[in-house]
Amino acid sequence: FTFSISKKPATPLLSAPSSGSFSNNNTPQFAWQPAALASTYELVVAKDSGFTNKVLTQTAIPGTSFTPSTLPDGKYYWRVRAFNMFGSAGSWSAVWNLTVDTLAPAIPKLDKPADLSSSRGVPVFYWLAAPGAKYYRLRLTDTLGGERYTSANLTVLNHRPPQQPLG
Repeated sequence: FTFSISKKPATPLLSAPSSGSFSNNNTPQFAWQPAALASTYELVVAKDSGFTNKVLTQTAIPGTSFTPSTLPDGKYYWRVRAFNMFGSAGSWSAVWNLTVDTLAPAIPKLDKPADLSSSRGVPVFYWLAAPGAKYYRLRLTDTLGGERYTSANLTVLNHRPPQQPLG
């Protein structure tokens, strides 16, 4: 007589892309930490957190990552579970979400100061909202195109950069 006792594998811990992140890559690599007693993994990607609208189910993944073929722009939810060498499934991981956005927003229209104008001190720069933009960055260059200043991500439609050294 022979018999075996099969323990279920541990629950995988997701590692990338982090939950709530945005990606302009429509073939993101999904990755997780190895789970104890795991032989293979199953990845499910869906358009809803209840996984009723699945867009990808990949089974028998031998490693701890998977890169799907192209995902259209949109918000996705994903989870992973491990299978042991006998085919017994462990519990699903936490559910993480990712937004794929490969469409660049429109270019914002500069408002103030007027082109070729002069001012005393550092002016406040204004621009008009651009459809599809979530953040803005103000970049100042010298006359040769060398970068002098780039702001952090801005959610407002104006910014006063710090005083720039001459040169």
